[in-house]
Amino acid sequence: MEYLKAYTVIVILFFSLKEDKLSISEELSGQIVPLTRFGRAISELGINHIPAHSPQAKGRIERLWDTLQSRLTIKLRMSGIYTIEAANEFLPDFIKRFNQR
Repeated sequence: MEYLKAYTVIVILFFSLKEDKLSISEELSGQIVPLTRFGRAISELGINHIPAHSPQAKGRIERLWDTLQSRLTIKLRMSGIYTIEAANEFLPDFIKRFNQR
């Protein structure tokens, strides 16, 4: 969370909710779902939550996470990085290069 606060300017986050869904009648009656830990964290960071409702939107975010998880672990291994401290030093450059694609 500290990395997000220090190095990013995020105002909107797209992700897929898998649980705690309200029916339309519950939403219209004003009922709300209590925030999860993740919900509280993004709220504290000032990030707006926009749920991914379509299969296409859910697929895009899942493909992004798959890409990041596979590439990052490979790059860390190739660079001989095996500690959290070394990974934290490596991340800013990796993010910069990834975002330039």
